[in-house]
Amino acid sequence: MAFFWNKKQESKSEEVTDLVTSLTLDMEDEELVSTIDTLVSESSKNAEAMEKLGEDNEKYWKGHQLDPSKFHDHQTPVNDNRIFLSTETVIPIMTSRTPEPTVRLKDAALREQVKQFLMNLWEVPTDDCITRDMQAVIEMVARHWMIYRIGIIKYFYDPEIDGMRTIFVRPPKVIFDKEGTTVDDCRFIGEYADSTVDGLFEEFPKKEKEITEVIGKNRGMSKIKYLEFWTDEYVCYKFKNIILEKKKNPNFDYGDLNGTGKPIFNIFKKARKPYIVLNLFNLGKSIYDDTSLIEQSKSLQDSVNKTKRNIADNSSDNGVLAGSGDFIDKKVLEAYTGAPDEKIWIKSGDVRQALMRLEPKQIAVHTTNDLNDSKTEIDNIFGSHSTTRGEVKGSKTLGEAQLLRTGDMGRIDLMSRALDRVSQEWYTAMLHMLFVFTTTPKEMNSNDEEGTSLIFDRTQFIAPETGGLMKIIVKVKPGSAMSIDKDARRAEAMELATGKLMDPITFYERMDYSNPRKMAERLFLWSTNPIVLFPELLAQQQAQEAATAEAERAVAENEANANVDKAANTPLPEGTVVNLPTNQPAAAP
Repeated sequence: MAFFWNKKQESKSEEVTDLVTSLTLDMEDEELVSTIDTLVSESSKNAEAMEKLGEDNEKYWKGHQLDPSKFHDHQTPVNDNRIFLSTETVIPIMTSRTPEPTVRLKDAALREQVKQFLMNLWEVPTDDCITRDMQAVIEMVARHWMIYRIGIIKYFYDPEIDGMRTIFVRPPKVIFDKEGTTVDDCRFIGEYADSTVDGLFEEFPKKEKEITEVIGKNRGMSKIKYLEFWTDEYVCYKFKNIILEKKKNPNFDYGDLNGTGKPIFNIFKKARKPYIVLNLFNLGKSIYDDTSLIEQSKSLQDSVNKTKRNIADNSSDNGVLAGSGDFIDKKVLEAYTGAPDEKIWIKSGDVRQALMRLEPKQIAVHTTNDLNDSKTEIDNIFGSHSTTRGEVKGSKTLGEAQLLRTGDMGRIDLMSRALDRVSQEWYTAMLHMLFVFTTTPKEMNSNDEEGTSLIFDRTQFIAPETGGLMKIIVKVKPGSAMSIDKDARRAEAMELATGKLMDPITFYERMDYSNPRKMAERLFLWSTNPIVLFPELLAQQQAQEAATAEAERAVAENEANANVDKAANTPLPEGTVVNLPTNQPAAAP
């Protein structure tokens, strides 16, 4: 079943719509509740339509594409889930590598430091959840985008780990401003958060009495859903008619906590809602995509399933054994090998003079052609042909297979560039959050083999001439997150390195070694002073050299003393006059 949703016609007249009060922190709670409810209610229809459409897409992705009640006993409820196959082929390709940030910063040392900080934040899981790194988050966001027309990332500071966390948010839990087309131009974003009553009491202890009056006593383990309502300037937490908390957007340096009274440590020029969205097939009418790859493939998937069922049903037809009562008894016919529905007995008649087998139905050639065509069209939509999946199928030449794969990579590259934009926003947001919340120098984990730590000190980035933060711009190298042909890349690197046309760092990067810069540093040391790579041997050598030097010094000292003694015992030549000092006083003038 398909769902169709269209945004209302865009007005071409001058008018004012959605008449609601401006949100401020000094509003009365009752007025604030009313304003939030109005905004959420006006946008709920869009959110509900997207949720319904997403549920249908989710069924197709899961393979729940058939209604068993519509099948007869003799029909085979088979489906060939090409949508799942294509989706889960494309996602690993477009998310396989860490997006490579490029940093624009005048100071070269700090520029490299910022790049390493950002890549560590992507690759090194936080201590509270060792398995949920950014790679896992971005894979889920890409999957949500495929199914729900949008993928959502949320970032925040977690005081429990004294660091930043990033999570994915399921799209059905979020309500976007119906007029917004990007996160920035949404007047608000609402997220329905889940907790327990005890958890809500712990998070908002001042509101325990009001909550209890609404839900009753002794409900501690009961699940509760409340609204987290964000604008650029404020965040508000609401449960029914209770404002649990309202405050300024905490993800911004307003100058009140940095000791200067000035908003210094901000990458963003103004506070932002802490969400990043992935969308692509968008005409600029809504923050949600206008269509999705799954929706474009649904009718083709239905055709694949129907044709597969017809083939399966026909392939079970082994023909019918027919007998005539004029020549064979009915019970005798029933004793023949075969299922009851594969035999037919007529009371009288020819049936070719006793007994014969009626030929089974033949599958028409156009049926299999139509099946293959539908499968190919789904592959075309996703960019996931057999060559891209790594299947050995058909009799394609090497050139044909390469053309198909190149076409698929071009198709997937479009999606990968959308993820590049998301990664760029995330890197910039993480850098902003580091400056806002890391108020003192902090040790950060590294992803190298030695577990080297890095120290982030935000005061290093203050420009002496202005007293403000240095200008820092973060970009992502296009296509850096997308899977590549590693064998071809390595072969090319070997060829360039053999011809001395590539530096060691780039060579190791192309070979996908874990820490190219560290390996290049070791290569340099190996070429210039190899013993430095072996600290124990270096210590032994230094100790030996020190002992040798001490022995040589002692020998030299002994030789010098011996020479003095020898000189003292040697008689002077005859006639040598020696003037020795006397102790007599000088003569008076």
